[in-house]
Amino acid sequence: MRTSSNNIRTNNLLSSATGGPEDMLARFKRLFGYVRVGDDLTRHDFDMGRVLSGRVFKVVDSDNFRVSLSRFSAETLHVRVCGVDAPEAPHFGNPGQPFAEEAKQFLTALVDGKHVRVRVLSRDQYGRIVGDVFVGRRNVSLEMARNGWAVVYEGKGALYGDCGKEVFDRYVAIAKSKKLGMWVQKNFESPREYKKKIREGAS
Repeated sequence: MRTSSNNIRTNNLLSSATGGPEDMLARFKRLFGYVRVGDDLTRHDFDMGRVLSGRVFKVVDSDNFRVSLSRFSAETLHVRVCGVDAPEAPHFGNPGQPFAEEAKQFLTALVDGKHVRVRVLSRDQYGRIVGDVFVGRRNVSLEMARNGWAVVYEGKGALYGDCGKEVFDRYVAIAKSKKLGMWVQKNFESPREYKKKIREGAS
């Protein structure tokens, strides 16, 4: 009986897979060239900086959005751009920061409905995929920083992609010196400072 090449490839993949059933399933999905949701990604994907591509389905907030990786699936990948921190929107009854809506509008104009490439770096505490995101040749994180809609992210587990933190620092410094975007404020409060204030107020 003849065995198809696909069956041979699948059997080889499954027989050589290490780890539990979830890892085997993720390997099987990669064999056929797709990842549906963030849970399908393995540590190997993050270590190797796997690049995914798809169309932005919805901008959720000023630094994250959902990407549809396949037109045949309703499932989307929740992506948080790396390296930057944008003004906080209203959450859980707390007021938002100044310019949170403007920052979201900038991100929406940049990525909404467009094809993006996401180099996956990690998964954050909320289950979102932290990634280095590109629209064409434009780095989304750097565009946010360059136009004054984000500061450099310096929290736990901060990642900056191929650019490195120095590039982000330089872009933010230039935007600040030109008073672009949110830098027109006289009494600026960073997203990190704002979140700390909210936490302390709730305790």
